Amino acid sequence: MNLTSMKSTKFREPIASSKSIALVSSILIPGIVLGIFFLSSHKTSADARTWNSNGTSSNWSDPGNWMPIGIPQSTDTVLFNGTSTNPATIDIDINVRDIQINATYTGTITQQAAITLINTFTQAGGTFMGGGQNIDVNGGFSMTGGTFKSTSGTLFVSG
Repeated sequence: MNLTSMKSTKFREPIASSKSIALVSSILIPGIVLGIFFLSSHKTSADARTWNSNGTSSNWSDPGNWMPIGIPQSTDTVLFNGTSTNPATIDIDINVRDIQINATYTGTITQQAAITLINTFTQAGGTFMGGGQNIDVNGGFSMTGGTFKSTSGTLFVSG
């Protein structure tokens, strides 16, 4: 083999230096880990909305009456727990996960619209005054205290 006839081979420069790879990985890897953490910690269970009667009326439809602020939705468990013992009026048709009236709530909840519960109604305190609209409970119904006056409409309980 003749060394003079060999062509010289030029080596390519590295695409990225080890310093730039370290910098990218020090930013990228923690970012991926944080992203996975936040996605996996996203709450998929029912949220709680607590009656605090801080709104301008006693109406269910007043977002300021709830903590956190906002009218309860179908994924929410509604709590009457004594945070406020002021009365509440269900003035709009509602569809929530649960209604839970704890023994520490001594106020009155008055029904003026239809109620649909995806899951349960539990009452340990306070007064529930049914109206003329239907109440549909698709889970259990439990009453260990307080006063419950049923609707003059249909009370449907399954589960």
